[in-house]
Amino acid sequence: SQHESVLKHQAAEAHTRDLQVRLSAAQLREAEQHLHEQAQRCRLTEVHLQSQRAAEDDARGQVGTYHARFGQLHETLDKSAEVFTQLTEQAAAAEVRASEQDALNATLEAKAAGSRGRGEAARERCEGLRRQIAQLGEDTAAAAASVRALQTERAQKAS
Repeated sequence: SQHESVLKHQAAEAHTRDLQVRLSAAQLREAEQHLHEQAQRCRLTEVHLQSQRAAEDDARGQVGTYHARFGQLHETLDKSAEVFTQLTEQAAAAEVRASEQDALNATLEAKAAGSRGRGEAARERCEGLRRQIAQLGEDTAAAAASVRALQTERAQKAS
């Protein structure tokens, strides 16, 4: 009868909502796993960036040391062009290394910023999925209540 088809339809809708809730829960778990992986990558990138910054500080310290040595040697060995040339080359090489380190750090900082942005986007998607799951749960509960009410009504009419 029409009443039975309505009940079947509502039961099918409740089943569909249940499947949607399960799918959303699976998507949420997948998004949370992805977020965890992104956070781990971000932490690793930050550790690597700190290491690169320490290396950059060392290189800058070396540059300072080379410049100090250059000044001392220039005063004491004013006539020694060979020593002057060697120290100039060492200072230039250290500055090149520091410059390369700066470029590498800038690249790593850009990557870290991108990882943080992707992590935030993944968190926002997770939050949206959580809201969908909550809404689907409410819809499922409402559908189940409607089915129970119709079943009660049907039982009362049958007796």
